[in-house]
Amino acid sequence: MKFGIQMGYGLQQASIDLTRKWGGGAVVVTPRVFRFQNGVPIESSIIKYCKRISKYASEVFFDPMLYIGKDQIRQVANAKYSQRVNGTNADGYLNAIPEILALNEECNTSATILPSWTIGVCDNEWALYQERSSHVAKQQNAERRVFVTLSLSSDLLKQVETIDWIAENSDRWHSDGAFLALEHPNNDYLTHEPLWLLNVLCLIASLKRTGKEVMIGYGSHQLLFSALAKCDYLCCGNFLNVRRFHTEDFRQSREEARGHRATWYYVPQALSEFKVPSLDLAHAMGVLQSLKPPYEDTYANMLFAGAIPSSTAYNEGMSFKHYLNSLYWQSEQLTLRDYDETFYACQSLIRTAETLVDGLRQVGVHDRDRNFSQASQACSQAISAFNTKMGFVMRNAWHEL
Repeated sequence: MKFGIQMGYGLQQASIDLTRKWGGGAVVVTPRVFRFQNGVPIESSIIKYCKRISKYASEVFFDPMLYIGKDQIRQVANAKYSQRVNGTNADGYLNAIPEILALNEECNTSATILPSWTIGVCDNEWALYQERSSHVAKQQNAERRVFVTLSLSSDLLKQVETIDWIAENSDRWHSDGAFLALEHPNNDYLTHEPLWLLNVLCLIASLKRTGKEVMIGYGSHQLLFSALAKCDYLCCGNFLNVRRFHTEDFRQSREEARGHRATWYYVPQALSEFKVPSLDLAHAMGVLQSLKPPYEDTYANMLFAGAIPSSTAYNEGMSFKHYLNSLYWQSEQLTLRDYDETFYACQSLIRTAETLVDGLRQVGVHDRDRNFSQASQACSQAISAFNTKMGFVMRNAWHEL
């Protein structure tokens, strides 16, 4: 499973720094990352940046972010392709396709991600739109890869019949892959609902079995387990609005909303994040070294050099780079030879995280908001259920997927 950066605001230079460090990696560029300037088409900034990042990233994609028909954030509303859309319906979105195809050509992206509105029911108009838009894209350039966008509400994704409906329709789409933008139940960052997680895995597996590549957008470390369904790309960002998909985040009325921001540190082996004051407590209790990454990480090393963590220069920018660098490393660790090896690696990751989190809790080191203990049972249930439901098929088809 390849790791990709889902670009959020402020990640332009960080994406360059990280892909240079990695010697590649995927980057999903979005309109959101560019400042709005009156009279300056947002497309010019997008093209300029895509040409710049392509010197370092191995693959560059563009997410047009057309998840709602109206009241979009200004960076999207300012785009020429967005102005072609008239409501959340097939005809309105088809009007935007020529502009989006031309923009991808100019950006020389690795594949064209076609737009879609978020759906809450199995909608035949939406399914026909996917077929028609992908057909238009392939007509213009048959050699260019095309990914349809599957933007699904959390309620829809909790319905078992949704997976079969999408798989049945996807055979008629002229696409090479699918870009998944999936709403989380209750808008939680780390979900506690095993059925949702199970259906995410089943959706990926069903799409893979039809020969399509699958890219998860707006992901987080909880979706590392998508490797079990042979997911091709996991793309994550810096702020929560690019780690957890929520359709309402794309409305203009929400774009100025700002919450209180804390600096977090991600512990890969615990699948949990901790605020700096909690690291100070870990330092005082003599358990800080157990939070050190199991690989060399230049962004977080200062936290473990002996000083109290809050007295170091560790800041929000380093926090974001450390998180993305960790997921890049973890995605590689879960890219294994066969299904069984991947399944046992996922189980081991969950058990290790549970043991470490439980030990830290006993000495008072825990941050409830991003603590994996709240989600570990759902993850364990989901991968066990997936193994029961799809293990035989995945085991036998692994090398063809």
